[in-house]
Amino acid sequence: LVHQGACARRDQTQSVIVDGSPWEAIIKVGKKIDADLIVMASHTKRKFVDYVLGPNAEHVVHHAKVSVMIVR
Repeated sequence: LVHQGACARRDQTQSVIVDGSPWEAIIKVGKKIDADLIVMASHTKRKFVDYVLGPNAEHVVHHAKVSVMIVR
């Protein structure tokens, strides 16, 4: 999750532990910190769609109100 201006200020990353489903927690924390961008890695290889996105990444892409970047 990237907060507005974080790159320009070279802020350090922050780890957060949240209960619940991963995709819901990612979106919830994104809203809480007013993130402009969510960056996620994808590595699941169960099905073709999951290979491209991964189940959690797919949910975040479809439900997040901000841009989502998926990296391999």
